[in-house]
Amino acid sequence: MTDRDKYNEWRATAHGEEVFELCREFSVQIAGRGFTNYSIWAVANAVRWHRNLKHGPDGEDFKISNNHLAYLARELMVKGHVSGGFFRTKSLKEDAVIWQDNNQAVMPL
Repeated sequence: MTDRDKYNEWRATAHGEEVFELCREFSVQIAGRGFTNYSIWAVANAVRWHRNLKHGPDGEDFKISNNHLAYLARELMVKGHVSGGFFRTKSLKEDAVIWQDNNQAVMPL
């Protein structure tokens, strides 16, 4: 199973949707403060902090795989939540990735 497949599987879960929505919210907020680029790692850590603060140490097990961050950044940019280039990205092993309406990353034809 590729990292892309693992990301798609995770995004289809309630946990994946919650993380995506929090990352979207925080990314839009930081972009609104005038930042033209930012770190997806910093956004993910803000989400981790937010969840820990909200639910405390007895909250449900909450993890965000760092392996998902590259895909998360791309999805946020491609869907227009933040401008293209807001997150600096490197080439993926899987080559170019495009996003479909069903939130699934797929290889171009």
